[in-house]
Amino acid sequence: MKNTRGKRVAQALICLAFAISGAARAGDFDVVVPIRSWHFDGSEMAPQHWNEFNPGLGVEYRADGWLVGGVAYRDSYYKVAKAAYVGYSYALPVVGEFSIEGTIRAGYIRGSGFSNWGALPSIGVSYGKTAVELEFLPAIKKTQASVLALMVRRSF
Repeated sequence: MKNTRGKRVAQALICLAFAISGAARAGDFDVVVPIRSWHFDGSEMAPQHWNEFNPGLGVEYRADGWLVGGVAYRDSYYKVAKAAYVGYSYALPVVGEFSIEGTIRAGYIRGSGFSNWGALPSIGVSYGKTAVELEFLPAIKKTQASVLALMVRRSF
């Protein structure tokens, strides 16, 4: 099997995150739905070749600001990408049930032009149990573009 060590480390991180968050208190499960992306700047690949409709599905477990999750989606290369991650999210109440959220997710991604560890910042707006997030992925190769991605998250 290719990259067995990376898979084992990702599995260990997920188990550790579940153990930590379970010890803190019972949390919430969220469904994550990637929707769309916008590619910009510096790529050698012509913009018309990028896939910018990125449907997918994922799940996150959240407790006390900490989260652990996984997602699969159709990436910019028209292939399925998968990621497993842990992270932290902070919500700043604005008015009523509206909040502004800042989140950082760090984990392992396979797809979207590479298989490696990385961190992904996002900012979002939530109302009640529903949130809309924008994530920024900087270009790391000449054959890639920077990406702004849109996803929706719903807590249960």
